[in-house]
Amino acid sequence: MFDNVHHIAFALRDMEAARTQMESVFGLELAHSRTMTENFNLEIAMYFAGESLIELISPLSEEGWTHEFIRDNGEGLFHVAFEVDDVRERMAELAARGIEFEEGDPRPGPNGAWEVATIENDTVVMMQIVEQSKPLREALDAE
Repeated sequence: MFDNVHHIAFALRDMEAARTQMESVFGLELAHSRTMTENFNLEIAMYFAGESLIELISPLSEEGWTHEFIRDNGEGLFHVAFEVDDVRERMAELAARGIEFEEGDPRPGPNGAWEVATIENDTVVMMQIVEQSKPLREALDAE
Protein backbone atom coordinates (compact mmCIF):
# COMPACT_ATOMS: atom_id res chain seq x y z
CA MET A 1 0.00 0.00 0.00
CA PHE A 2 2.78 2.47 0.92
CA ASP A 3 5.70 2.79 -1.49
CA ASN A 4 8.14 4.54 0.87
CA VAL A 5 8.44 7.37 3.37
CA HIS A 6 7.91 10.63 1.48
CA HIS A 7 8.83 13.00 4.30
CA ILE A 8 9.13 13.31 8.04
CA ALA A 9 7.93 16.50 9.74
CA PHE A 10 8.91 18.06 13.04
CA ALA A 11 6.83 20.66 14.91
CA LEU A 12 8.86 23.32 16.67
CA ARG A 13 8.52 26.74 18.23
CA ASP A 14 11.69 28.45 16.97
CA MET A 15 12.07 28.13 13.19
CA GLU A 16 15.15 30.35 13.07
CA ALA A 17 17.05 28.20 15.59
CA ALA A 18 15.98 25.00 13.83
CA ARG A 19 17.06 26.31 10.42
CA THR A 20 20.41 27.40 11.85
CA GLN A 21 20.95 23.92 13.24
CA MET A 22 19.96 22.18 10.01
CA GLU A 23 22.22 24.42 7.91
CA SER A 24 25.19 25.29 10.15
CA VAL A 25 25.46 22.17 12.28
CA PHE A 26 24.21 19.44 9.93
CA GLY A 27 25.25 21.11 6.65
CA LEU A 28 21.88 20.65 4.95
CA GLU A 29 20.77 23.03 2.22
CA LEU A 30 17.32 24.59 2.34
CA ALA A 31 15.21 23.02 -0.43
CA HIS A 32 11.99 24.97 0.08
CA SER A 33 10.35 27.34 2.53
CA ARG A 34 7.01 29.06 2.69
CA THR A 35 4.52 30.71 4.99
CA MET A 36 0.98 29.38 5.01
CA THR A 37 -1.36 31.91 6.62
CA GLU A 38 -4.63 30.76 5.10
CA ASN A 39 -6.17 27.93 7.17
CA PHE A 40 -2.88 26.78 8.73
CA ASN A 41 -1.03 29.86 10.07
CA LEU A 42 2.43 28.28 9.99
CA GLU A 43 5.89 28.45 8.49
CA ILE A 44 7.57 25.52 6.72
CA ALA A 45 11.19 24.78 5.82
CA MET A 46 12.19 21.64 3.91
CA TYR A 47 15.60 19.99 3.64
CA PHE A 48 16.92 16.98 1.78
CA ALA A 49 19.05 14.52 3.72
CA GLY A 50 20.13 12.31 0.84
CA GLU A 51 16.84 11.39 -0.84
CA SER A 52 14.83 11.86 2.35
CA LEU A 53 12.84 15.04 2.86
CA ILE A 54 12.80 16.61 6.33
CA GLU A 55 10.07 19.19 6.97
CA LEU A 56 10.22 21.72 9.82
CA ILE A 57 6.90 23.29 10.80
CA SER A 58 6.46 26.21 13.19
CA PRO A 59 3.22 27.96 14.16
CA LEU A 60 2.98 31.70 13.54
CA SER A 61 0.51 32.31 16.36
CA GLU A 62 -1.26 30.58 19.20
CA GLU A 63 -3.92 29.31 16.81
CA GLY A 64 -3.98 26.33 14.47
CA TRP A 65 -3.20 22.66 14.57
CA THR A 66 0.60 22.99 14.80
CA HIS A 67 0.34 25.23 17.87
CA GLU A 68 -2.20 22.84 19.40
CA PHE A 69 0.09 19.88 18.76
CA ILE A 70 3.07 21.58 20.43
CA ARG A 71 0.90 22.73 23.34
CA ASP A 72 -0.44 19.20 23.90
CA ASN A 73 2.62 17.10 23.03
CA GLY A 74 5.66 19.36 23.02
CA GLU A 75 8.06 19.89 20.15
CA GLY A 76 9.23 16.94 18.10
CA LEU A 77 8.03 14.41 15.57
CA PHE A 78 4.84 15.80 14.05
CA HIS A 79 3.95 13.49 11.18
CA VAL A 80 5.21 10.86 8.79
CA ALA A 81 4.05 10.97 5.17
CA PHE A 82 4.00 7.80 3.09
CA GLU A 83 4.24 7.90 -0.69
CA VAL A 84 1.50 6.12 -2.64
CA ASP A 85 0.91 5.67 -6.35
CA ASP A 86 -2.68 7.00 -6.30
CA VAL A 87 -3.75 9.06 -3.29
CA ARG A 88 -7.48 8.96 -4.09
CA GLU A 89 -7.45 5.20 -4.59
CA ARG A 90 -5.54 4.68 -1.31
CA MET A 91 -7.97 7.01 0.48
CA ALA A 92 -10.86 4.84 -0.73
CA GLU A 93 -9.08 1.63 0.34
CA LEU A 94 -8.29 3.04 3.78
CA ALA A 95 -11.82 4.43 4.19
CA ALA A 96 -13.17 0.92 3.47
CA ARG A 97 -11.01 -0.24 6.40
CA GLY A 98 -12.55 2.37 8.69
CA ILE A 99 -9.87 5.05 8.38
CA GLU A 100 -11.07 8.65 8.25
CA PHE A 101 -9.31 11.65 6.75
CA GLU A 102 -9.16 15.23 7.97
CA GLU A 103 -10.09 16.48 4.52
CA GLY A 104 -12.50 15.14 1.92
CA ASP A 105 -10.08 15.60 -0.96
CA PRO A 106 -6.30 15.68 -1.07
CA ARG A 107 -4.74 19.14 -0.93
CA PRO A 108 -1.83 20.27 -3.10
CA GLY A 109 1.76 20.41 -1.91
CA PRO A 110 4.28 23.09 -2.91
CA ASN A 111 4.39 23.96 -6.61
CA GLY A 112 1.92 21.17 -7.35
CA ALA A 113 4.66 18.65 -6.56
CA TRP A 114 2.27 16.34 -4.75
CA GLU A 115 -1.18 15.85 -3.30
CA VAL A 116 -1.53 14.98 0.37
CA ALA A 117 -4.27 13.57 2.58
CA THR A 118 -4.04 13.51 6.38
CA ILE A 119 -5.20 10.40 8.20
CA GLU A 120 -7.22 10.95 11.37
CA ASN A 121 -5.92 8.78 14.18
CA ASP A 122 -5.63 8.74 17.94
CA THR A 123 -1.88 8.29 18.07
CA VAL A 124 0.48 11.13 18.87
CA VAL A 125 2.12 10.91 15.44
CA MET A 126 -0.03 12.08 12.56
CA MET A 127 0.20 10.18 9.28
CA GLN A 128 -0.30 11.37 5.73
CA ILE A 129 -0.38 9.76 2.32
CA VAL A 130 1.19 11.57 -0.61
CA GLU A 131 1.00 11.09 -4.37
CA GLN A 132 4.08 12.58 -6.02
CA SER A 133 3.14 14.26 -9.32
CA LYS A 134 6.47 15.93 -10.19
CA PRO A 135 10.06 15.03 -9.45
CA LEU A 136 10.50 16.27 -5.90
CA ARG A 137 13.83 18.09 -6.21
CA GLU A 138 12.76 19.75 -9.45
CA ALA A 139 9.45 20.91 -8.00
CA LEU A 140 10.99 22.32 -4.83
CA ASP A 141 13.76 24.07 -6.80
CA ALA A 142 11.09 25.87 -8.86
CA GLU A 143 10.12 28.12 -5.98
